[in-house]
Amino acid sequence: MSEDTVLTKEIAEQFIADEDSVDLSEFTAIEDEAAESLSKYDGYLDLSGLTELSDVAAESLSKRKGLNLDGLTSLSDAAAECLCNGKLQEICLEGVSSISDDAILLLHDSFEYVGGEFGRDVRAPTTIPDNAKDFRLAMIVGCDEATGCGYLSGPLAGDRAVGPLLGELTQAEAERLVSFGAVEVCLAIWYSVHSLEVLKTLSRGKFKAITLRLDEVTVELAEVLSEFHAQTLGLDALGISDDAATVLLQCKSELNVNLKPLTEDVRDILREVPSMSHWGRVTEPTITAACSLCGTIGSFTLEEDWKRADGECYELSYKCLERNEWLGEPVLCENCKEDDSDED
Repeated sequence: MSEDTVLTKEIAEQFIADEDSVDLSEFTAIEDEAAESLSKYDGYLDLSGLTELSDVAAESLSKRKGLNLDGLTSLSDAAAECLCNGKLQEICLEGVSSISDDAILLLHDSFEYVGGEFGRDVRAPTTIPDNAKDFRLAMIVGCDEATGCGYLSGPLAGDRAVGPLLGELTQAEAERLVSFGAVEVCLAIWYSVHSLEVLKTLSRGKFKAITLRLDEVTVELAEVLSEFHAQTLGLDALGISDDAATVLLQCKSELNVNLKPLTEDVRDILREVPSMSHWGRVTEPTITAACSLCGTIGSFTLEEDWKRADGECYELSYKCLERNEWLGEPVLCENCKEDDSDED
């Protein structure tokens, strides 16, 4: 192996002294001593060029919060365990195709974000697996990255799901899911739930998180939803009445709601839940909010490039509105916009 492709301790210390002086992604191998030196770096490490990694180096690198190891093609159970022993919160392993099921589950249990399909088939499963382990794997590798749907984050897919719905969730499938215990269930991308009895069965589950696709959320359905014991309850629905939204205020779970459309009346009701995330669509290009810089309350116009691809509506996160941001952009009044432009 060429010495030029090995990340040594000296190069690592040079990087820590001046991170612009070294491109870590160019190296294909790393010395254990270099990994130990990099463990002291207080930032995200892009080591995407590495094609091999020792267990000792993995242990050292696990002390960072973020790590890119996209160049690896395999990851042993021992190396996965070492990576999970530290402070890592997110890791990218897009190139890894040789990895055990146990290692995949361990990584997803340990980190807030794991990037990689691990060489598995990302198509939706054709049925609910018979055991919790296979189901958890289906939640991980059966979701396309483009949907944003995954085992950890479990966001609402809505019409961004890959492929058609598999159908309506049956009573037997609901009972099987409940038997899996504290798992994360993102059903919205594959199944819809229409039956009140099926919903009641799911309400008995001890899920970490569950995301459901419904049609109209009625008061009757909302009463059942409010009894769910999941840490997080996601709802992807075509609508909800004001009375049903009021019932959801009693929900025992943290709510993530994706409504099409999201009316102002419902939004005003649901805002009473501080921990709730609301996703929805609006057709009007104006909002009422406070300027992110000076706090002035006024009417703000959304930019054209914030429109959805269909051109008919804007998509928003209500949590973003609460901190006066839309789609990651700050809401600024005209005076602050001018000041911001002058600084640029």
